[in-house]
Amino acid sequence: MVSSECVCDAELLVYSFPKKLEADVRLVAQGIPNQVYASGSCSYTLLDGEEIVFPYRIYGTEKIKLPVNLTATQKLVAHAILSRSNNGFTREIHIRELLKGELPDWVFPYILKLSDEYVVEILETIYDSLHTQNCDQLKNFCRQNVASFVRSYDRMASYWGEYGKGVSFHQYVGKKLFRECFGYQRSLWRMVGC
Repeated sequence: MVSSECVCDAELLVYSFPKKLEADVRLVAQGIPNQVYASGSCSYTLLDGEEIVFPYRIYGTEKIKLPVNLTATQKLVAHAILSRSNNGFTREIHIRELLKGELPDWVFPYILKLSDEYVVEILETIYDSLHTQNCDQLKNFCRQNVASFVRSYDRMASYWGEYGKGVSFHQYVGKKLFRECFGYQRSLWRMVGC
């Protein structure tokens, strides 16, 4: 799994996706050189009960050279990996790509994790893509991972407190995203003992 800092390679990344995608992950990982590092970890349970653990951040993503002729699934895997980049512009580019088509449930953790960060343009991108869609499965995923979900909401709110000057919290895109698209309710705090 992911320790404090380690090489980002296929052996690490196979835990970042459902087991059924292992061959796809290994193929995508062929384009990741040894100079690419990962730090921290994020752990979520998918709707079918399978747990995945992916890096909090990946450093050196500019060195990644993806294989050509990737399938649609392999492209999604690559975009999910690159959404963990330490570069906010890179994260924004790849979340846009993840959100373009139908969302398999294994993409939900990557979307949720990007939603608790400080880059408001990423929050706007996610909200703009999701707020007109049926988000029931995404809401189910968030309820299934309620402790992480509440922590993500708190983190998003904390970033608003630090960087959201001039915008009321009620109008903040992060709050709207968590409430409208992810199904956040204050009553969830009681479920995790807050």
